[in-house]
Amino acid sequence: MTPEATRGGDHLRDPISSTIADVLAEITDWRSREPIEGEAPDERAHACRLTEDPAARKGYAAFYTREPIAYLLAFLAILSPNDSWRTLEGLKGGVRVCDFACGDGVLLLASYAALKTLSRLTVEGAARGGEPHPSRNRECGGGMLEGGLWGFDASVDALRAAEELLATPRGESRGLRVVLRHLPVDESGSLGSLDLWWVGSEGRDRPSAEVRVPRFDLVIMNPPFSRTTAPGKRGSRPRIFDYATTPRGFRRLWSEYTRLARDVEAAAMGREWVRRTYGALVGEGRPFTRGSVDPLRAGAALPFFFLADRYLRPGGRVALVLPRAALEGAAYLLMRAALVSGYHVEYLVVPRDGESFSQSTQLSEVLVVARKLG
Repeated sequence: MTPEATRGGDHLRDPISSTIADVLAEITDWRSREPIEGEAPDERAHACRLTEDPAARKGYAAFYTREPIAYLLAFLAILSPNDSWRTLEGLKGGVRVCDFACGDGVLLLASYAALKTLSRLTVEGAARGGEPHPSRNRECGGGMLEGGLWGFDASVDALRAAEELLATPRGESRGLRVVLRHLPVDESGSLGSLDLWWVGSEGRDRPSAEVRVPRFDLVIMNPPFSRTTAPGKRGSRPRIFDYATTPRGFRRLWSEYTRLARDVEAAAMGREWVRRTYGALVGEGRPFTRGSVDPLRAGAALPFFFLADRYLRPGGRVALVLPRAALEGAAYLLMRAALVSGYHVEYLVVPRDGESFSQSTQLSEVLVVARKLG
């Protein structure tokens, strides 16, 4: 980025820098015009009450997105120009947004704010007789909020908090559809939202897999980062299901998760470019060993990415808070290959040293916004 592109005003000749500047200006404008009553950034009382048990908190990975970061991610994903959204007939019914790990609902709330802003910009552009916002056709502006906000989570407490947080937009926008669903993770082997991976598969009888879920224009998530590798102590089990109270319950959960990871791996390897990348980089004399790229060694963010991909329309976007390891770690190789080959990566945002995008954690993270090809 050139110095001229960072100064603002007429000096913003770089279109990417210009878009970012516009997004930041719209976020500031939204927060000044429509503050959320009773909300203090990063100090939402309901979020602080969630999953107080440390084991459950780690197991659910209940480290939710900081409020300013949620707005940055949502506004980048929704206000950035998208040529695909200009031609998709389905968008005339509104932009459909989903968070498969919605937690306290802050990413959905931020998406609502961004959609409302985009609707205003589109209508204003048409009213002036000029072009609407480049992300949208002008005839789509009025119904932009009709697609709905969909949220899923394994925690009942989190969904109560999301319901509370989304009460205001639900009340002020008559056409807005808000769908919040509890999909449990429990010792029967239910994996919550991840069970939606199996929808349409034979032999699956999980209640959560029977939920009718549409395709989405935006999947925005801070998916669980739960580690699937065990700590160094001999005989210790992976941390992903810390809240499992019995060895039998843990084994059932781990068995189901392993089966899911293997199916995700097979689906990824079914893509030619991913398969070619794997062949070029993995094996004897190559940068990675087969064991090091096993999806079971990655965190839960990997299957959540592939779940998002499965339910995302071509031309739609993913907007994700991911562990930094997703860009660097060997275990995330299949995810990176799928992202690079199937998406146009539009933004990668990293925090300053010592800062994080999620609450109550010092994890090294990155924001990713990418548009699905096809």
